[in-house]
Amino acid sequence: MKTYLTGIIIALSFSCACFAQQSEPNNIDLATTYIENQCDFEKLLSKGLVLNKWFVEYDKYVTEKALVACRAIFDDKSISPVVTDYWSADDLSEILENNLSELDRAFSLGDVREFDVLKASFNDWQSETTLPIRRGVPMPASFDSRPRDFDTVYFLTTPTGLPRQASERFELKTEQNTYCTNRFSDAKDCVQVFDAFNKINRKLSVFQRLNAAQEHNAYVAIQEAKWDKFSDNSRFQTYIDVAFTSWVYRDHFSRSDDLITPPPLQLYALRPSLVYEHLSDAPNGDRDEVAIALEWLGFNAWDLKIPFGVSVTSVYSDRAEGKSVGHGLTFHVNNSFSFGFANRGSGGNSFYVNFELMDWFGENQDMLKRYRGIR
Repeated sequence: MKTYLTGIIIALSFSCACFAQQSEPNNIDLATTYIENQCDFEKLLSKGLVLNKWFVEYDKYVTEKALVACRAIFDDKSISPVVTDYWSADDLSEILENNLSELDRAFSLGDVREFDVLKASFNDWQSETTLPIRRGVPMPASFDSRPRDFDTVYFLTTPTGLPRQASERFELKTEQNTYCTNRFSDAKDCVQVFDAFNKINRKLSVFQRLNAAQEHNAYVAIQEAKWDKFSDNSRFQTYIDVAFTSWVYRDHFSRSDDLITPPPLQLYALRPSLVYEHLSDAPNGDRDEVAIALEWLGFNAWDLKIPFGVSVTSVYSDRAEGKSVGHGLTFHVNNSFSFGFANRGSGGNSFYVNFELMDWFGENQDMLKRYRGIR
């Protein structure tokens, strides 16, 4: 029976671990989100990053270039990143080339006449050899707009950052919007497409547009708040529990920057406790007893909306009839209440409630320090 129950608990642990690590979608425009996911493209995808459907390859390329900047600040958060520190002249040329190629591809600048004014502005960008840097901010070719009378005019930004002349601005008329709705599936008009293209471009300057020191401090505060929540709300763990959890999540806790987050699951091994056990098949006067319990292996999903966990447990009490040792499962609810069932042999099953004495009398410790001490 114990082997069977161990199989159950391991299966539950894996399924719950996957569930517990899910999080709400991140705002991919924030430098904090890049840092929080260790500047890792695959982790960003797993946390909800979605590439723009109209510019998938370009969005992927720009995101990966932004992650180069992310790693520059992630490795040394005491510095403010400078574009030329992490992008070489060849990188800047390559980024500009991809930026202009995507513009040409998206709006068929060499084949159609709907964007003749845009084509003229595009041509002056082609004389640039590298991506312009102005006031420390990388400046890819993007779209801008200005109100004019009762309408809005659009134009391609300049390499110098200066506004376009009136002759270099264009209104969006029926033929332009028809091109955009035909070329880009589900697009309402060209404005929506322009905005999508600009949003991708802004990733290149995410660490310059936001104050790096403030972002880092905010990130540290977020991580510390998570540990405070873990200390306040999670179930008490013994030294063995902490060591076991640290070993299972050793990759999670091995980050060199030391800005680690609490484990998604608390894990338990060889954890003793007292329980109040009721065995209905026992003679009168022997049905209710205080017993000793040992959680062999278990988990607690401490941060779910309704926290819960399960442990494989053995319960011992010296009874006049039946086996002294029973085996079963303990269930943990809301980080504060535990109960379980144990098989006592001959078809007899007991129900017990865990006193959780360590939760009642244990101090609210700094869990971050405890986990750091184990590593």
